[in-house]
Amino acid sequence: MDSDGLPSSYVCKVLACLGKWQTKLIGLAEPLDSRDPSLKPLITKADDVGKSLDSCADRISEVSSVGIASGYTHVQQDELKNIYMDCKKGRRGIISLLVEGCQHHGRSMSYEQCVPRGIELDEQGPASWRWAPMRVLAEKTKALADEHGKSFAKNSMGSLGLSVANANQAFSRVVSKFHFTLKIPIATYVHAEGPATASLPYHSPTQLLSVLLEKYPWLLMGGCDQEECCRQLLLAFWDCYEQEHPEHEIFKQKNRDRLGKTIPLTMHGDGGRTQKKQPLEICSLQPVLGLNSASCASVSCHCPTSVKHGSGQFGDPLRQCLNSKHNTYMTHFLLFAYPSKSYKDFANLLHGLLQCVCDDLAEVCKSGIKTAGGRHYYFASVGFKLDMEWMAKIGSLTRSYQNVGHVNQIPCCHECDAGAHNVHFEDVNPNARWIATRFATLPWEHTDHTGSLYGQASLGFPDPDGGNSTADCLKRAFGNLSLFCFVNKLHLGGIRGFMPANFHAEKSAFPWVGCKGSDTVVILKWLAFLLKLHLQESSWSATDQQVLEWMLQGATCALMFTQGIHRHGVWLTRSCAVHLRRAVQKFGGAYAQLAQHSLSLGYCLFGMVPKLHAYMHFRTDLDDMLKDAERNFALNPAVFDNSMSEDFIGRVARQSRRLSFKNIERTILQAYQIKAKFCLDKFSKNKSLRPGRQIKNSGS
Repeated sequence: MDSDGLPSSYVCKVLACLGKWQTKLIGLAEPLDSRDPSLKPLITKADDVGKSLDSCADRISEVSSVGIASGYTHVQQDELKNIYMDCKKGRRGIISLLVEGCQHHGRSMSYEQCVPRGIELDEQGPASWRWAPMRVLAEKTKALADEHGKSFAKNSMGSLGLSVANANQAFSRVVSKFHFTLKIPIATYVHAEGPATASLPYHSPTQLLSVLLEKYPWLLMGGCDQEECCRQLLLAFWDCYEQEHPEHEIFKQKNRDRLGKTIPLTMHGDGGRTQKKQPLEICSLQPVLGLNSASCASVSCHCPTSVKHGSGQFGDPLRQCLNSKHNTYMTHFLLFAYPSKSYKDFANLLHGLLQCVCDDLAEVCKSGIKTAGGRHYYFASVGFKLDMEWMAKIGSLTRSYQNVGHVNQIPCCHECDAGAHNVHFEDVNPNARWIATRFATLPWEHTDHTGSLYGQASLGFPDPDGGNSTADCLKRAFGNLSLFCFVNKLHLGGIRGFMPANFHAEKSAFPWVGCKGSDTVVILKWLAFLLKLHLQESSWSATDQQVLEWMLQGATCALMFTQGIHRHGVWLTRSCAVHLRRAVQKFGGAYAQLAQHSLSLGYCLFGMVPKLHAYMHFRTDLDDMLKDAERNFALNPAVFDNSMSEDFIGRVARQSRRLSFKNIERTILQAYQIKAKFCLDKFSKNKSLRPGRQIKNSGS
């Protein structure tokens, strides 16, 4: 549990944990003979622990039932925190109770039953070590020694010789002995600015990709590990990509045999949050081809002319799936992570480290990697996935969405001259002037749906008995949203309530809300449902009904595009591209109409922000493909989607908050290798998911 997180966000996890403890206690108490006098203390202790767990679960449910309906208050958050502390108080007693029960049943203590999450040793490791983090083992050893004596602790836990202070050393010994790591060598980058220097560990792309090609080659090639199938899959990708980007450096080689051995990659960089809310800079590699590309699992899109993808021959572009499934430790490979605040004296450290990594990656793309089996593979980067902040920071851009002109007209798009004099970035028409300026100049020298949400939430939930302030309406709106989520089994991950402060609308500014992409989809579904209900009423004027129709069109078309791109593979057919292009245009038109209507009434709603302009670039990219009659496929915009990359950033950042801050740069890389090794081994052992098993039955 993150100490910085809201207690209300952990209600489901805590209740699930309490349920697991209850199951363990029931399994312990049922075999005990209540008529045996020697077992009465153990049975009584188990009953007391069970009642305590039931009481905590009831208190949590009582508080959460009120909080979900009307939003959690600060008092309720504090109450949940106190309940969680009560759950932790009996931890030592529960562990010792389980140990006593296991000893009575005649079997050795196994922390696979007591600590569900941790490190799993192979068959060579002692049974009492399974699933137990070293620090937890040290704590439990001390707890047993304090309560029952050292001899009892030694018999139960074995001669571990652990202490809390040396748990990290013991952990390193176990990891090394039982091979719990990917064994990727860690390189060191030395950065100098003036007389000062800094050394940072990182994963060299050469070493990282070499290890993956030797041990898990199917991770890089869409789940395929047969040489001929891989060749067909890669050739199909590059044949389509040549029409998408014929100026790419790889096509200057004029070597088709090499294209059949070249693996497409993307890079991703973003900032996370480590201990004490310090910023954490993270960079990773991601293959373009999804792991499901080899499984031959046919999926149909929801376009008017439904197209099946994910099946067919390996040379069929529609077989290539997006790399957005499964655990992100199997789709993203960490290059480096470091707390930037610890190196504030080195202003160019991030640029220098990225340059070092990119130079190494360029050499890999040029020379390739030869495996021990004699296969020679090459790599090629097709994009760098970034958010707007990171893009402006590492690119030193003179034109970006970070420098929008509020008084003077300043170009604000890195792809075109939108924002310059007489080139309005707010123009969403298909013949907008900024379209002709795309890619004309270099941007360096050396969409928001909140308006409809805020308008509907603040104006659409009046109370005939009073309490019609904006804050009261927003509170009722969030209750309606929570009920909608409960009925439709949807989940809001980062929004805990609607308040004017959350929408940044305290001073009559244009409201906006920062939330996760998944939360945006849920809110759009709720808005579409709500607007359809309102449009069934006959009391609206013609103008108000038109406004509601614009809002409904914006919500449905945003969902149509956002969800539509993820229901396709890497490549879109012409019919699917037409459908998605129409959705983008309709959304832009509806949003512009609502902005003009709000401006005419003096409302600060539907601000024409640069994100809207960035959204409209999807339309122009699809137009480029549709205008070329010889092109049958367009690259799916979801190839550069950051949603799964953001998940990986969150996982690495969460891992960093549980490690010692000393030498954290190296420790993060070591922890990543261990976690990735567990995920990959678990995936490989699962016969229903193992790509090689499915390839044999799918044909070529």
